Amino acid sequence: MGGPLTASSYDESTSAFGDGRQNGTEVGTGYSERIVVKKARRILFLRVQDIDRIEAAGNYVRLWLPGGCHLLRSTISGIEKKLDPAHFLRIHRSIIVNVHRIREIETTSSGDYYAVLEDGTRAKWSRGYRDRLHDFLGQQN
Repeated sequence: MGGPLTASSYDESTSAFGDGRQNGTEVGTGYSERIVVKKARRILFLRVQDIDRIEAAGNYVRLWLPGGCHLLRSTISGIEKKLDPAHFLRIHRSIIVNVHRIREIETTSSGDYYAVLEDGTRAKWSRGYRDRLHDFLGQQN
């Protein structure tokens, strides 16, 4: 098992989620605590709690953190299953937000809703996920 870490040995030994212990999950919860992202010649370990939002990009997702954006090969549905629903909420078929980063909910005269995050990003809350808005608001009271 020794020797240098190559891209192929990394791919074989580590999944996109995790850090090598407990498959990246918090003990007892089954949800990812860290996400492993390959970027250029580095392997980054991102704490899930630091993610502001996640956007679908085909067979990839964009992970938005305060320090920038990282691309990960995963579908939005795939990553959603790895995230604790108490902390992450899918608000659109292509957007998941960290509920702790929601600063406010805006409504428009046409009845649309937007989640405004702490960094000022406005993410549309689609009608198909509106029931999750009501559940979210119910939990906040």
